[in-house]
Amino acid sequence: MIKTIAIGNFFNMLLALLFWSALYFSISKVRQLRQTSELLKSSKLDALIHQLNPHFLFNAINNIRALILEDPARAREMLARLADMLRYSLSKDDTSKVTLNSELAIVDEYIALCSIQFEDRLRFSVSAPVSVQQALVPKLLLQLCVENAIKHGISTEINGGGIDVTVYQTDQMLDVIIRNDVTLHNDAKHHGVGLRNIRQRLALLYPECSATGLRLYHQNSKVITHVRLPLEF
Repeated sequence: MIKTIAIGNFFNMLLALLFWSALYFSISKVRQLRQTSELLKSSKLDALIHQLNPHFLFNAINNIRALILEDPARAREMLARLADMLRYSLSKDDTSKVTLNSELAIVDEYIALCSIQFEDRLRFSVSAPVSVQQALVPKLLLQLCVENAIKHGISTEINGGGIDVTVYQTDQMLDVIIRNDVTLHNDAKHHGVGLRNIRQRLALLYPECSATGLRLYHQNSKVITHVRLPLEF
C-alpha cells in the first residue's frame, strides 16, 4: 500500500515537473520570439532611417564646392548645415521617433542646402502651433516628404514653386500636410524611395493604428501629401 502511494506520488511529482518544464519552455520561447521580432523591427527601422539620398549629397557637396570661391562665408555655413544634417540622420541613439520641433529644425537645414541650387525657385513655409511642437514623429519623416516634393515637384518646374508644411491636431491624431505647387502625374504615387520608406516605417511603428497612413492627392492645383499619426508626447 505504502509502495503504491509512493509510486503515485512519484508520478504526480514527475507530471508536475514535466508541466512546469513545458510551461517554462513555452514562456522562454515566447519571450525569445518577441525579442527576435523586436530586433528585426529595430533593424528594419534602422535600415529605413539611414537610407540617405546619394543624389542629394552629391549635389549638396558640389554646390558648396562651387560656392567656396563665390561666397566663402556662406559656403562654410552650408557645410556646417550639411554636417548637422548628416549627424542627425546617422546618429546611433536608437531613436525611431523624435519631437516635431527637432524634425522641423532638420528640415530647415535641408531647405537651406537645397536653396543653393534652386535659389528663388524654391519657396518654403511652415505652420505648426506650439501645442504640437513636442509631439513625437518618426525620425526624418518630414525631411523625406519635403525631399520627395522637391525631387518630383519643384525640380521639374521651370519657375519652381512653393512647399508649405502645416501640422495640426485632430482629436488624438497628428496631421502633417505638405502642399506642393506642381501637377500630380498619374504615376506620382509610385515615385521615389521616400514615399515607400515612409509607408514602410509607418507600418512598423504603428501596426495597430488603422487611421495612421500616408495619402497623396491633388487639390486646388497643388499636390498634397497627408500623413496621419497617433498623437504622442
